Amino acid sequence: MLIDIRARNSFSGVIGLLTSSFSGLMGSLGNLAFGFRNLGTAGTIGMDALKLGAVGLVRSLLQIGAVVALVGAGIAVAFGAMALKSAADFQQEMTKVGSLAAPVTENMKAMGQAILAMAPAVGQGPIELAKALYLVESAGFHGKDALDILTRSSWLATAGMTSVKVVADAVTSAVNAFGKSHLSAATAIDVMTATVSAGKMQVADYARVIGNLASKAAIGKIHVSFQEANAALALFTRSGMSAQLAATRLGALFVYLDTQTVKMADNAHKLGLSFDATRFSTLSLADKVKYLHDITGGNFAEVQKLMGGNKTLATTYQQLYGHTSDYNTILGTLKHSHGAALSAFQKASKDYNTNAKMMDAAFQSLKITVGNALLPVFTQLVQKVTPIVQGFITWETKTHGIENALKSVGGAINTVVNIGAGIINFFKNSQVAMALLQGVLITAALFIAGFLVAAFIAWAIAAGTAAIATLAAIWPFILIGIAIALVVAGIILAVKNWGAITKWFQALWHTVWTAVSSFFVGLWQTIISWVTTQWNNLKNTASSVWHAILTAISNAIQTGKQWIVDKFNAILKWIKDTWNNFVTTAATLGTNLINAILLGLKSAWNNVVSWFNGAVAWVKGLFPGSPVEHGALKGYETWGYTFGMGIADGIRRSVPHVQSASALLASSMGGHYQGSYSLSGSAFGGGRYPTGGGSPVIIVNNYPPSITLDGAEVTDKIMRRAGTDVRRHGGPIKWG
Repeated sequence: MLIDIRARNSFSGVIGLLTSSFSGLMGSLGNLAFGFRNLGTAGTIGMDALKLGAVGLVRSLLQIGAVVALVGAGIAVAFGAMALKSAADFQQEMTKVGSLAAPVTENMKAMGQAILAMAPAVGQGPIELAKALYLVESAGFHGKDALDILTRSSWLATAGMTSVKVVADAVTSAVNAFGKSHLSAATAIDVMTATVSAGKMQVADYARVIGNLASKAAIGKIHVSFQEANAALALFTRSGMSAQLAATRLGALFVYLDTQTVKMADNAHKLGLSFDATRFSTLSLADKVKYLHDITGGNFAEVQKLMGGNKTLATTYQQLYGHTSDYNTILGTLKHSHGAALSAFQKASKDYNTNAKMMDAAFQSLKITVGNALLPVFTQLVQKVTPIVQGFITWETKTHGIENALKSVGGAINTVVNIGAGIINFFKNSQVAMALLQGVLITAALFIAGFLVAAFIAWAIAAGTAAIATLAAIWPFILIGIAIALVVAGIILAVKNWGAITKWFQALWHTVWTAVSSFFVGLWQTIISWVTTQWNNLKNTASSVWHAILTAISNAIQTGKQWIVDKFNAILKWIKDTWNNFVTTAATLGTNLINAILLGLKSAWNNVVSWFNGAVAWVKGLFPGSPVEHGALKGYETWGYTFGMGIADGIRRSVPHVQSASALLASSMGGHYQGSYSLSGSAFGGGRYPTGGGSPVIIVNNYPPSITLDGAEVTDKIMRRAGTDVRRHGGPIKWG
């Protein structure tokens, strides 16, 4: 917290100094401008302003330069510390690769430089690449092969937004499972990229399972290829199954099909099925599934028995066979997936996040490069300081000198404090002891003084000639005696007046503390006031700048908005005009088309009417005495419609009468005549006569009443003809 406060205070001080420097700069420029304006006037006001402005300008520029230099130095120190830390971390990872994974002959310095150059190009941090390199080298890929795998793994990792370490681990596991002669790293990464695109899974989830699935697909005689395993995995994830579950089930099926061929043949023999183990072992995955379906006829129970009663294996087989078409489509895509990883990376490189990762990787590479330049110096410094520190620690461990010294000092202080406190308390609380102390001290003082004075007098009488020399020689002892007397007197007075002394010291301390605290409080308030003023100035300046920026942005937005609205309105107008033109054109075309159709229909109708009129005229010419000219049909051109409606109404009204007449006709035939009739006689049970049934049905041609034909009414002619037919045949009407 203290560091944070100091940092904030330092930052505030720098901002305040910059603000004051810029203010002074503006003032100096103002003085220069004033001086130039008044340079030709009377007096020295113009020249004085120029001098003042020049001095202020130089001072402000120096202050700004100093602040900028200070800030730059701070940034340089901070960047150097970060660079040193990054370089140390990168060096640690590369040292681990060189000491545990890479061969002794490999140039780790060159590998490190290659990673630093690779990082910005693939969007992965150098330290992450170094961690992935450890797995690649551990898997047996070194030098250029290792860097190639690292580059291609980074393509897929960046495109799939996952760790390059996870992808590199999956790639090397898959290649080692099938063998480098059967599967190259480049092919593996392209197939992996296409698999993620074809299935429904994330790169991270896929990368965590493909290595294990590849190892199971490669068991035995390697008849489940890497492409086949991936196609099946993509197919299963499409249906919503997780990559983990799909890989587990498919892996179990692959292992069983590759390693349990003999057992399957034995199970098939027990079921009475024909199973060719030799042929089965040479088939591809899709052909194996089809072979099982063919020999069992698609019987799920028999397939399950072939697989030792394992329902999960049989279900996996059934799901694979049921989507054979989709499987083959995916497999074809994977077999032609060359360049898929690079293509995915190039598409992702157009994204903002990918470019941000590339920029971050470039900054990390820069820090490590700078740190690598600083590391030798700091390494030497640490190497020189470390023995000194170790020696000091060793000495302290053996002697405990500092520990014992601190304990001794602490013990002495405690002893003095305790003794002093005990003496003071004793004499303060005991009047008898105080009196004895006073007597002892006075007696001792008198004795010392008397002894010294007597000795001095005797010595002076005996050696008068040496009095001056003696006095000069023993005056320190005299002063010691006087000092002892004064100390004794002081002790006595201090003990007797300890309460007053304590109060005096308390009052003195209070006075001193009040003065000191007032000084620092005032100083702090002054600092706070200055900082607040500077902060407010900066805030006001920033607020003004921000307001200007917002105003500019707002104006730009309004301008852009108006431009968009205008363009949008123009587009709408164009669409509207185009639509109106289209509607108008379509309406015109439709109208013309309909009119043409109507004209055609009208012309056709006129032709029909003309033909009909000609036909009627021709008929009338053939029958001059026919009803067309003289009978009820005369004037048909005008009453045709009414005539038709009359016929329909007459038929409806005559139904009861026709039924009654039919019944009367039937009864006149004698016996109990029943049956159904038709003009063709098809309902006569194989003959022309009724075979019995319900009420008789008589079908006649109905004409309206009062219609004459050849001088007689149509109804009379029909009924007479019907009666004749009935009497002649004793059956249904044949003509009417």
